[in-house]
Amino acid sequence: MSRSLITGAMFALLSAAAPRMTAAQATQLELGLSTKSITKTLGVKPMPGVPDDLAMGQTITCTLDEPDKLADHGVKGMHEGARVTITRVATDKIRVEADELEPVPAKHAATLRVAGDGELKPLPPPPAAPKPPV
Repeated sequence: MSRSLITGAMFALLSAAAPRMTAAQATQLELGLSTKSITKTLGVKPMPGVPDDLAMGQTITCTLDEPDKLADHGVKGMHEGARVTITRVATDKIRVEADELEPVPAKHAATLRVAGDGELKPLPPPPAAPKPPV
């Protein structure tokens, strides 16, 4: 009888300590970052089947239609048809990476801040690491 009481108490304690699924607080940016507005702003065409909203940690793949629009957001030197991936790395930031093989292999990337009104603004590049003393 004491074994069953000990076992029952152990399961009761473990079930109380088990992690539970809870809803996180959603911000306005988490709800309103649509892939349609992002792709239109950057001048890219999304692949079929992309979701309507870009969730945290999610990536979409696109092809470049308007290189000038992408260059205005910090990714320069790409040509029409280049592959562009867009990843939501924070509630207010997306990472845009473009690469192409023709006419020459090239790859460029930029991190963009998403303003409250949905405007995308390039972030400055991170500072260079200091050189070690010789």
